Amino acid sequence: MSEQHQYNLDYFYKLTGGDKPSLLSELTHQQVEDVRHLVDRIITRETNGHDKFYESMAMMMKYVPNFILHSIAPKYIEPAIAAKITSNLSLKQILGVTAGMPVEYVGDAAVNMDSSLSAAVLAGLKKKMATQVIEYLVSTHPLAMLDILAHSPSTVRTQASKLFNHNQLMSLRLSPIRQKTFDEVRHEH
Repeated sequence: MSEQHQYNLDYFYKLTGGDKPSLLSELTHQQVEDVRHLVDRIITRETNGHDKFYESMAMMMKYVPNFILHSIAPKYIEPAIAAKITSNLSLKQILGVTAGMPVEYVGDAAVNMDSSLSAAVLAGLKKKMATQVIEYLVSTHPLAMLDILAHSPSTVRTQASKLFNHNQLMSLRLSPIRQKTFDEVRHEH
């Protein structure tokens, strides 16, 4: 399987939240590529203007005290939206807001953020909160956790490695990037 085809399959896997559409196995590699380009164009057209909205929300968040954000965000802002908003904040601001949020909310937002940003957030959290978020991600979103671990420092990788169900992950057909991360994490453990 070519690297490009695996990239396309990973794209659909992430887009669907973890399900690989069975239709893809019936298509040629070129057809899968064409469908990915079509979906990209549709998503881009539909989300035009959203980036400005997320940027505006991030600017507003800077003026709202964290204790207020801690109480309203989990009730009224979905984690996927929170992830888009926080990508417009500095790491220091993200850590300030994240510190008082529920573990599940932080974990679900991390899954929807860029993996390298999620890794930086995990590394910056206080130890107790980081441990709880890592436990949540390993148990609920193990593949997304592998994506995050590809960008994480060894302390986070070692902590997560102890929690993974290694047999379960070995039984999955991981993408080459995830397989590389899994192999590295497994050997650190």
